[in-house]
Amino acid sequence: MATASTTRPWSVSPCCALPMTVRWRCSCSMSPVAWCAAFWSSAVAVLDGTNLAGTGAMTEVISCLLASTWRGFACALTPMARVCGTARSCGYSRWPTDFCTSEEDHRLKPVKIVDLAARLKMDKATVSRALNNRPGVAPKTRDKIVRMAREMGYTPNIHGQQLRGWKSTTLALVMGANVNSFPPSFYVGPYAMEIYRAAAERGHDLLILNCQGHPERSIADALVRRGGVGCVLLGWQPDDVLESMSLSRMPCVQLDNYDERFATVDFVVSDNEQGSHEITRHLIGLGHRRLCFVGDYRPFLGDSGVTRMERLSPFSERYAGFLQALNGAGLSEVTAGAKVGETKTYVRRLLKSPNPPTAIVAATDTRAADVAEAAQEMGLEIPRDLSLTGFDDVAPTLFNGLNLTTVRIDQSVLADTAIDILLAHDPLSSGRIERRIPTQVIVRGSTGPPGTTKSGA
Repeated sequence: MATASTTRPWSVSPCCALPMTVRWRCSCSMSPVAWCAAFWSSAVAVLDGTNLAGTGAMTEVISCLLASTWRGFACALTPMARVCGTARSCGYSRWPTDFCTSEEDHRLKPVKIVDLAARLKMDKATVSRALNNRPGVAPKTRDKIVRMAREMGYTPNIHGQQLRGWKSTTLALVMGANVNSFPPSFYVGPYAMEIYRAAAERGHDLLILNCQGHPERSIADALVRRGGVGCVLLGWQPDDVLESMSLSRMPCVQLDNYDERFATVDFVVSDNEQGSHEITRHLIGLGHRRLCFVGDYRPFLGDSGVTRMERLSPFSERYAGFLQALNGAGLSEVTAGAKVGETKTYVRRLLKSPNPPTAIVAATDTRAADVAEAAQEMGLEIPRDLSLTGFDDVAPTLFNGLNLTTVRIDQSVLADTAIDILLAHDPLSSGRIERRIPTQVIVRGSTGPPGTTKSGA
């Protein structure tokens, strides 16, 4: 397991308690897929504001999370405790004034060196020398100062250190507002692992933040104070976060989304339209003529009601690729729709209609899992009675034994591209960098010709 850095001993503060989502979900009946996603969301809350500084530290923590998500809730309490313990032992810290979970925490004021000096009844210069590992302080005195800094939640002013010539190697991963929604994005864990790997391979530390519930400029301001040299915005971000990052002029890359209104924010996305088009063509090639898209396909409306042309939703792009394939084959869709949380009800109604679809194109793998569960509850067999596809390729064999045909997004290439764009940022450039990463159709056992018997994969 990674060890804590000794160059910044003040960075350790008590890890936050288990989030409310964990305590609430212990009394609920949830499917394995929904629970896995919920547990990752809770883990993100624990790691919110965590400075992942040491090779292997991120791997230790997230591997623990991912390993636990395939078991029941009772088995996961121990891994969650391990995460908290690992965070403390590795020197991870939350920012008590910038990223907190209660109203009481928001009333806290930043702890300054003068506060430590007053509490310790020591000279301010002595405290400063101890916290910056400078000579002239007795070992016992230094230890006493460091202990008090930990207890009071002191964090250094890294922006001031930068002005004095200190060079930061810290990059940030800012989780989108949809990460803690229910059900949360199931691929967040692998994405975080890949972003950490890409940053570590290039000699950079990673800071994980969550944009939910924070003041408008807190993300950008906190990154400046912590010495951040660039950030990756993962998933959907509120307008105020995008605006504050754009105004800060800090190198910034949106991953898996983009917004045309903010010209200084680069973006890297999967080619969602291409992937959906190809997998729909696969179904048409098998002989399907009645196809349906399941996902919130409607044009994405942001905080100000902006249109899809201004702000991308992966679902809407995937729907566009689906329609393009149908139009190219001279077909019309059966119907489309289903918001988050409505999938099973929608699918049951759809499959009971006079002319039900013979194939369903789901916007994500988790949507596909919901479709499969609803179909199986109705006594239908996949793919004998219904062919089914997903998108993302996050866990194709774990959905009730479903061997899912899906579209694989290359998270490794996406992460590498995003980090490379950050590190190659030219402050004099006024143009936005845009990258679309190709996808790949992975054919497994959930698709077949309409009306055939199941043949496996």
